[in-house]
Formats: sequence, structure tokens, C-alpha cells
Amino acid sequence: MAKDNISDRGMKALFSLKSAIDREYLSVFTSLKLFDHTVKQVCLYGSEIWSEFEKDTGSLSPYEFIEKWFKKSMIEKVNMSFSKWLLGVHKRTSNLAVMGELGRYPLFIDTIVRTVSYWANLQKRRFKKPLLNDCLKLSENLHNNGSTSWISGINKILQKNPLTGDFSCPEDYEAVLVDRGSRSARESRRSCHRSWFHNRCSIYFVWGSANYASYWCVARGSVHQQSGFQFGGLYTDTVPNLLTGSKSCPLFYYPLKMG
Repeated sequence: MAKDNISDRGMKALFSLKSAIDREYLSVFTSLKLFDHTVKQVCLYGSEIWSEFEKDTGSLSPYEFIEKWFKKSMIEKVNMSFSKWLLGVHKRTSNLAVMGELGRYPLFIDTIVRTVSYWANLQKRRFKKPLLNDCLKLSENLHNNGSTSWISGINKILQKNPLTGDFSCPEDYEAVLVDRGSRSARESRRSCHRSWFHNRCSIYFVWGSANYASYWCVARGSVHQQSGFQFGGLYTDTVPNLLTGSKSCPLFYYPLKMG
């Protein structure tokens, strides 16, 4: 598979980097920068397309989800192999402890950011490019008919209204803004091209930003009794739900992400 090939390339790039780094003279910060500019770019190549998102993650805690990713992902093994080698710890050392010590995060965060950014750019261009629009429609139709497609992964990240299947409120409901914000980030990318006698590579930086907004659908006047959902409270990773006393929904309710 293409992903296996990418992880193999990432491991080869890792071996080359480790042979070129002297841990006694290079700081951890500099070593991580070198990893991000070289090996990481190899591991994330094309991740906008091949990123995988688990079907059933709602019942998993953040800790359980990350641990599951660590065990499954081949590119994460490349990342953890370098991180543990850099710290000089045993290969069975806790992955989360290593990430915390280095102030790092798993590579699946990068794959999600890249995938959503790519999807957003396609949405902006789809109506100007008929062929692109047809491809996106095909992927959307496959997902809507129960098959797994690229859009299936996108829908696992984005929070749509389950009543409308879109970012909208049902008829006779009004959207009320609950939260709004923005995020920005910068990442480095490596570009190479072959000349007559050697490969020439350069590093360039890409800036990106995203705006987000969460809305609450409020009924305008009298509506049908089964036209909406009942409210089951709010909770976060640190604050419990006042209705349940825990970080969970009441019985027969299910959680929706906000913000």
C-alpha cells in the first residue's frame, strides 16, 4: 500500500538523519527542527488524501484514542523512534511521557490539519472547476450511499447538524451564534528537484489560518414535537456535565462537538 511505502521511506530518512546527528553537540531543539524539516515531511507526504480516521472513536477517551493511534500508525512509529532515541530512553518507554517531555504532539494532528485545509481549499474552487466538482460529488455520493470514500473521513472531523446533514438549521429554526474563533499555524515544507548531477532541495514555510463558529438552533415559535433534539447539558475535558455529574451525556443522549 502507498502508506506502507511512505512509512518505509520515512524510516530510511530517519536512519540517514540519525547517522548525521551527534547528540553530544546538537541541542534537542535543533535536532527536532531537523526532523521536522526532513523526516516528518516524508512521513506526511500526501496525507491530505490517505489520512485514516477511526469509525468508532466516540466512546474512547483522548488518552485511549492516542494510544490506539500509537499502536496502529506506521508513521507514528517513525516519529516515536526518533523521539526516544533523541532522549536516550528505552523503546518501551511510555509514548505520552516522551511526547510530554519533548513538548510534542502525535503526527495525526498534522494529518487532520492538512486534510481539513485541503478540503476547505477544494470547496472554494469546486464551482469554478467542473471536473473537480464532479469528483467531489462522486465521493459525496459514495459516502451517502453507505460506501467509504475520502469524504467519509472529512465527515468524521467536521460536526454537521444530524437533522439536516449539513451546516444549517432545520426549517422554522434560527441559528444563534454560540462561539467563534480562529486558529493560525505555520509549517515547513521541503521541495526537491533533480538536476543533471544531484538533487537540489530547499525548505519553505507555509502559513495557514482557519475560522470556526458554533451555532445553536432555536425554534421560532411553535414547531413539531419531533423536529429537534432535547438539550442534555454541556461538558468539557475538565468540567463535568451538571446534569450527569460526569464528563458524559445523559442516558439515550449522544455528544456533539462545539468549537
